[in-house]
Amino acid sequence: MDRIKGICFILILIVVSSSAFTCPECDLRRCTPLDPATCPLGVTKDPCDCCPVCYKTEGEVCGGPWNTSGKCGEHLFCAQLTSTTSDYFGFNPDGICRKMTPE
Repeated sequence: MDRIKGICFILILIVVSSSAFTCPECDLRRCTPLDPATCPLGVTKDPCDCCPVCYKTEGEVCGGPWNTSGKCGEHLFCAQLTSTTSDYFGFNPDGICRKMTPE
């Protein structure tokens, strides 16, 4: 019986401690106005695929869990920073947009 209680306790901990990224229903009226002219590398969508946001430029922070810190523009990639912590989100740390080098 104690074993079943232990398993149930562990399952409850897993469910409670799990982190999920949820998006509200897309309503463009809630989006911050964006002038595409202010986006040197163009416009993409936010992590919820709703509101327009600028692509990140070289040297800007990018990536993170579910790309919450943004996506890099064309000819750039998100070079992940080495996570110095063992936190839950260490699996997908933020990065910095860097130029792609020709192979």
